[in-house]
Amino acid sequence: MKKVKGILASFILITSVLSCSSNDDEANLSNNCGDFKEQTAQGNFRGKSFTVKGGTYKKVFDDYSFTLFIYEETSGDPCFVPQFNEGQDVINITLSSAEPQSITISNTGQSGTDMLSFIRTTQDSNGASIDSELSECGTIEIISVDSTTKALKGRVVAKGVQGSEINGNFTLQLCE
Repeated sequence: MKKVKGILASFILITSVLSCSSNDDEANLSNNCGDFKEQTAQGNFRGKSFTVKGGTYKKVFDDYSFTLFIYEETSGDPCFVPQFNEGQDVINITLSSAEPQSITISNTGQSGTDMLSFIRTTQDSNGASIDSELSECGTIEIISVDSTTKALKGRVVAKGVQGSEINGNFTLQLCE
């Protein structure tokens, strides 16, 4: 389990450093991925339909890591390595701030930390394997952060380079 945690932490750090982004002003809330839909965030992860089941956000070094759960969490630590019955697929977003904002992302934009990845972690006799599908395009909007409950509300529309996609609203809990 420590090996999986180490691999996951390393992966988040590496993808944060290697990711690309471009910021648009808040007036442009759509992109070539489409417009936001007023629904619970849902889509497909490599051909399998899902509806986001919650998630967490936390500060990791100088950035914020947002993890959207594709499956209902069943055990483990939701703030570090949550466990799911159906599989370990999650959507990870890395942003430089958790303040209300609108960020347009792509895998070919300017250098930066803003990114979205569809992440699949598998475990076999050889250990953990992480497969990441970067976003082709997308917009992430942080709508609000409740100072009392530490709940963050946002919305996302994004497509991955291998065809995965997500669109809709989400609420995440702060991991301190």
